[in-house]
Amino acid sequence: MNLQKKSDNNLTPCNKNRILIVDDDRLVRRTFRIIVSSELPECEMDMAGDGTEAVELFRESHHDIVILDVYLPIMGGLDAYRQIEKECESRGWQMPSIIFCSGFQVTDEAKEIMAKHPEYYIMQKPVTGSAVAEVLKQIVKV
Repeated sequence: MNLQKKSDNNLTPCNKNRILIVDDDRLVRRTFRIIVSSELPECEMDMAGDGTEAVELFRESHHDIVILDVYLPIMGGLDAYRQIEKECESRGWQMPSIIFCSGFQVTDEAKEIMAKHPEYYIMQKPVTGSAVAEVLKQIVKV
């Protein structure tokens, strides 16, 4: 697959072939890394264990796709999402594709974000490799 998303006019495009995986469970991060590397071998991946680290990594690399756990320590996933959104607005950056993940019931706030952004995805944990691959195929044009 080649990352070839539509670019928003007048916004700096995301860093193609760059994915940020954010989850506080090291095994989950590793699992996502294996799945993503098999589906998108040309991509570089960064890993974060909490929302604060995720925002810092995003500021450095302006990732094209962010796989973001909703429930994280230090700064939750939805707070991290809002920070990423503010960062993109202030820098004139295109927003990345967002894949929210949760092992718990989806919050009303996450549902509101999804309603405003039908191009985003939410996946219930535990996720399967085929489910992640299917979402990636929808985000990325073959």
